[in-house]
Amino acid sequence: EPFVVVAGDRSPWSKKRSFGLADLIKEPWVLPPYYTAPGALIAEMFRDAGLQPPQPSLSTISSQCTIALISTGQFVGFLPASIASLNARRGALKILRLRLASPRVPLAIVWVKNRTMSPAVHLFISCTRDVVTSLARPQNAAS
Repeated sequence: EPFVVVAGDRSPWSKKRSFGLADLIKEPWVLPPYYTAPGALIAEMFRDAGLQPPQPSLSTISSQCTIALISTGQFVGFLPASIASLNARRGALKILRLRLASPRVPLAIVWVKNRTMSPAVHLFISCTRDVVTSLARPQNAAS
């Protein structure tokens, strides 16, 4: 799932149309620590854009804490696209229009051959496929 840059819906950045990641570099960031898996991916995104990853004003692995802080309009940050979209619909966040090369981490469901899967596992796989399919659709095509 790709990461997106988000700001509070009342942030000055939520109203701007043309800017890049370099323009946001000096802003107060809420980011996961760079030694964590999501933090390492985000640091890679900065480096891919030719930027040194910023020193975050606050580091947290908690999505809820990140959303609460960003929604104040005082911070910017990265969130997985699905979490950002759900909270943007509620009016707390604005997904900023930035073209970024988002590193992808493969995800797989693995099971032991010749073992029967429980109905709960079948349901989980079905729901997972539905979610992934809905995230793959363009935003304006989602119903």
